[in-house]
Amino acid sequence: MDEVSEQSCPPRRVRNPWGHGDRLRQEILCATERLLGELDTDDALTIRGVARAAGIAPASIYPHFGDLTELVGALLADQLRRMAEVMAQARDEAEPGDPLARLGAIMRAYLCFATGNPAHQRVLLSFPKGVGVSWSDSATTRPGMEIGLIVIEALEACAAAGHPLRVPPQLACQLILVGALGRVVLAQASRGHYDGASVPEFVTELMSLVFERSVQPTAFSL
Repeated sequence: MDEVSEQSCPPRRVRNPWGHGDRLRQEILCATERLLGELDTDDALTIRGVARAAGIAPASIYPHFGDLTELVGALLADQLRRMAEVMAQARDEAEPGDPLARLGAIMRAYLCFATGNPAHQRVLLSFPKGVGVSWSDSATTRPGMEIGLIVIEALEACAAAGHPLRVPPQLACQLILVGALGRVVLAQASRGHYDGASVPEFVTELMSLVFERSVQPTAFSL
């Protein structure tokens, strides 16, 4: 029998105690996330590959996710929820008397999550393997609405504090989030070889542009 390298073997997994199915579900999501961050193409993502990464049999996935489409859709919802949580935490911990700094703290949390999680951008942009959801599927994308509300409320607080916006808060939110997402994707796709402004520099400049009067990028403390 040929010797098999240690790297080619799936990790040993300790069976969860009876009634701990939610833990296994989260482990499956984490394994899917790791694979999406490592694989060169979405086509390489399979149920068998996810099971191998999680150290379980493929059949163990189906009680939690009916197919790969449902699994990646659940990962999208999970990632949006986690992003909303870290942004809300940054908002709550920021100095309440400085709305510009609070907006910066929110976006810093966004960037930390996005740049530290390569799978996140891939899930958002491509819905791998034909995921049967869209942005009109509120059950999957509801946490994304929370992300928007966090940024919109922060922008409204800035305007109320004497920093008027050039465009309505909803549009300003879209400009900031879409621009930030695009810059993160560019950074990841170029693998560090892009010579333009860094991600934080780009986003701070972008945020300053949505305000009617000059707001220095340093005000956001990004």
